[in-house]
Amino acid sequence: LLTLGSLHDPESLPIIFQCMQDQDADLRFHALKALRAYDWNNEQLMDNGFSRFHLLNLIRKCFPAESAIKNKILMVELLAQIDHEHIIEFLVEALNLADDELKPYVIRTIGRFSDPHIHYYIAPYLESNNAWIQVYSICALWQFPSYRLELLVKIVQLMNRRDTIGIQASTYLLGEIRSAQEQKVLLQRLDYPDQAISI
Repeated sequence: LLTLGSLHDPESLPIIFQCMQDQDADLRFHALKALRAYDWNNEQLMDNGFSRFHLLNLIRKCFPAESAIKNKILMVELLAQIDHEHIIEFLVEALNLADDELKPYVIRTIGRFSDPHIHYYIAPYLESNNAWIQVYSICALWQFPSYRLELLVKIVQLMNRRDTIGIQASTYLLGEIRSAQEQKVLLQRLDYPDQAISI
């Protein structure tokens, strides 16, 4: 499957689509990885427009029943590659239905859109008790300067957390927003006794 994906051969897509619906979770995972290797943007419409439409419908069909979180994450990431207006409806629905493990990945995908109105859908998650949901929400909205004052308040709150998950998440956040002011904090965390943080 990985070889088929690397070849980008449109004639291989039917078999990959079939594997995406297999009962074996690992086979579905590798089928999704292969599909991510294809170019799904709008410039290829005449070459893969119908395949892209079929893939979108397959993801819609398979996503609710998918039991493996790693496969759901790949589906969400694959959606980000499909230049199609209907993915927005799917992403908003997925955001509302996703559990706390999947929600950060959906938020990250929504954050790839440069439309400031994503704030309407993501802002409620800035209040989440889950550090990773909060971090990905901040990252998604950081591209819009008008929201940064609001986001800085949340960043300070995250930086003050002393639990391992909170420190890991805030460390990741500082790297994502390219915070030069907090470089000293990052250097200090390299010496942190908890290896999960220093790594």
